[in-house]
Amino acid sequence: MLKSCFVIIFYFIFSKNKIDINRSTSHSFIVWPWHIDFNFHVNNAYFLNFANKSRLEHLAQQGILPYLLKSKFQGVISKNKIEYKKPLRLFSYFKINTQISSLTKKEIVFKHTFYKNEVEIAQCDSHVRLISQGRSINLDNKIKALLNEKE
Repeated sequence: MLKSCFVIIFYFIFSKNKIDINRSTSHSFIVWPWHIDFNFHVNNAYFLNFANKSRLEHLAQQGILPYLLKSKFQGVISKNKIEYKKPLRLFSYFKINTQISSLTKKEIVFKHTFYKNEVEIAQCDSHVRLISQGRSINLDNKIKALLNEKE
């Protein structure tokens, strides 16, 4: 958790990356004893936790997070869909590749692909709606403005 906070703060302060919506980012994690359930593999709730951390780091590395914070936008998960392919066991080192897979009028869809030793473990699609002052906002103009501002 501390690593994620430091990465986000670092990119928030120092990143001047040009936004490339198609670029993916990779984030590394380790499975600790508190992530394990009674089946001796990662509990499904922790997959969502890892995806959330990866998404925040992705937004920070892309330079989108500072814009969202300055604009007082909040991202709210409207749906998560996870497909599990293989279990993650105790002390496993794994990576998550995160990218924006689609933009619709109302939401941003993030694709999180979990890998251990280059083998796909799971895939999570997170649907995020941006809200401002308690209302869902139209992404068309906001995302275009963001991209034009960063170029």
